[in-house]
Amino acid sequence: MRQQKAPHFGLLVNKMFILRLHNILESMSEVVSVRIKKETKEALERSGIDISLVTRNYLERLAWKSRRIKNVKELHRLIEKNVKPSGKGFSVESIREDRDSAH
Repeated sequence: MRQQKAPHFGLLVNKMFILRLHNILESMSEVVSVRIKKETKEALERSGIDISLVTRNYLERLAWKSRRIKNVKELHRLIEKNVKPSGKGFSVESIREDRDSAH
């Protein structure tokens, strides 16, 4: 009979971390209530749509997009503040240098 190897300690730690993180994130959730027409709710339920899941996914994507927009705006601000435009003819000179150094 073959002996089973004990799982690698690092994998156990990773699994424990992921489970703990999942528990923390789940405990940090909030309840959001939305009022919709009764006919709308019934139509969605008849179609087999999980309203809670769809709403949660939509709001999470919206929050993600909102954070990305904020981050991009901050990057643009930093670039405008700290990066000066290249001088006239820089591109031509740079390409010429690259071509000349290849030979």
